[in-house]
Formats: sequence, C-alpha cells, structure tokens
Amino acid sequence: MPWHRAGTGRVPSTSAAGWTPPGSSRTVALDDAELLGVVAPANSGGPTSREQLYANMVMGYWYRTWIIGELSESDLEHNLERLFTGQVGYEYWQEVRTIWAKDKTRARSRFVQLVDGIWTSAECPDPTRSSAE
Repeated sequence: MPWHRAGTGRVPSTSAAGWTPPGSSRTVALDDAELLGVVAPANSGGPTSREQLYANMVMGYWYRTWIIGELSESDLEHNLERLFTGQVGYEYWQEVRTIWAKDKTRARSRFVQLVDGIWTSAECPDPTRSSAE
C-alpha cells in the first residue's frame, strides 16, 4: 500500500471506496456491519446507512482532490450534478451541509459554497431513481 507524508506521521492513502487493510480483499466498514457501527452508530446495519457512508467518503475524496488541485472546479461541479440526481446523494448533503459549513477555513468555505450551489439548483430526486442512472 502506498504511504504519503501527512503532517508529522505517515498515513495510508485511501480511495473513494474506503480503505482496504494490507493482505485483505475486504473494504473496511462498507462490507462489515459491525465496523459500520463505529462511524455511523445511529444508522448501522441498513442499506441506506451504507450508501450514506459511501456518499460521505466520496465527498471527502472530492474535497481532498479539489484542495490539492487534482479535481478541477468544473469536474467537481459535474460530479456533484450527477450525485444530486439520486436520492441518496441529495439527502446526504441535506443532512450534513451544516456540519461541513462549520469549518470556516477559506478552502472549506469555498468548497461548501460550490456544493451548496449545485445542491440548491438540483431538483429533489424521485426516490426510485439512483445516482448511477
């Protein structure tokens, strides 16, 4: 697994799909209901909580790649438009937008402004339609 310097310690790199421990074929949390309870104790166990956790990991990945310049603003906007066409993505941001907005750093504020702009212009999706369509 590749390692990258971050602050004063070494941290493993991750992907939007989660973290896979060395020597394992399982992705932590998404495949394991017991571990899901660690990061989402109120919602653990159901398919919606897994989808919400995945949406959170994707949003975090987009934020990090946007911060370092690997994801352009136009690509971010395109990704967000697609995410918010599905009910899971739309409801995810509806639930967490105020939490993301609490961090008042310039970059975080700009990111939240971008996401909020796309989210508010999106129509509340049909619950029978997924983001993948």
